[in-house]
Amino acid sequence: MEKVKTKNLKKYFYVWGKVIKAVDGPPDEYERHPSEVDSKPYEIWYYHNIEGGVEFVFVDKSGFSDYILVHSTKRNEIRDDNWRIHIAPN
Repeated sequence: MEKVKTKNLKKYFYVWGKVIKAVDGPPDEYERHPSEVDSKPYEIWYYHNIEGGVEFVFVDKSGFSDYILVHSTKRNEIRDDNWRIHIAPN
């Protein structure tokens, strides 16, 4: 297990190329958008039994599978309701 070296992902880890939240475990559901013409790669993870349902949005801004958390609806996490600006191509 390799710890992610990103300031936004202090509580996250890479496991077999995936980001896993150490405290919350794997998501109940997720959307994967690995390569789309009009956006950078991103994933949205859904946890149904935490705080009545929360989501985490990770974006690979660099293009090198270095996903970082840009938005979450969980309390005390990064929240950016305009997170889609982070997936816009350069």
